[in-house]
Amino acid sequence: MSKHIRYFAVAALLGLLVFEFNGCGFGAPPHAEGEPSVNCINANCITSNAVDMSVTPHVFNGSYSVQAAVPDFNVAGDCNEAGFIYNFMRWQLVLNGALVRDSGMVPVGAYTADSQCVNGRFLLYVYLRPVAQDNMDRSGLLTEGGTRASYQLNILFFGSDTNSTQLSQWSMAQTNLILQIVQ
Repeated sequence: MSKHIRYFAVAALLGLLVFEFNGCGFGAPPHAEGEPSVNCINANCITSNAVDMSVTPHVFNGSYSVQAAVPDFNVAGDCNEAGFIYNFMRWQLVLNGALVRDSGMVPVGAYTADSQCVNGRFLLYVYLRPVAQDNMDRSGLLTEGGTRASYQLNILFFGSDTNSTQLSQWSMAQTNLILQIVQ
């Protein structure tokens, strides 16, 4: 008798598993033939949300060390474009609270040094040699007085569903790093 009960119990459990995972149980919403089971607002079914935008550089304790005479360096990290179709990143170099340079000023061929979030990753190229809009050589974090000092590097991350030229129409996330001098 106990052998029949075991077979019945195993068969009942297998039956429950089959009906649980086939999507035809009581929890499946009814829909007409050919109608999608997911309602999408756009073609890729992703709804952008500025709250989800993030940029996280891979640095230790929010600071990045720069050695003397270093003319340029890279900062990389993780990012979440939050479903926005268009995105770009801009860095700002700040000394004593004043903006002294940004990636829009830096000529790299015919382009700026602005970057993008691609597959959840970013790479920024920070250029410290003189440029037309800031003729000061900031290599190794030099100041106008010829001494070295810590700078702040702001990373601005913009996202939009339209490729507008008006930044006021873009959503934004920001993070800040301290650039420290290393002897």
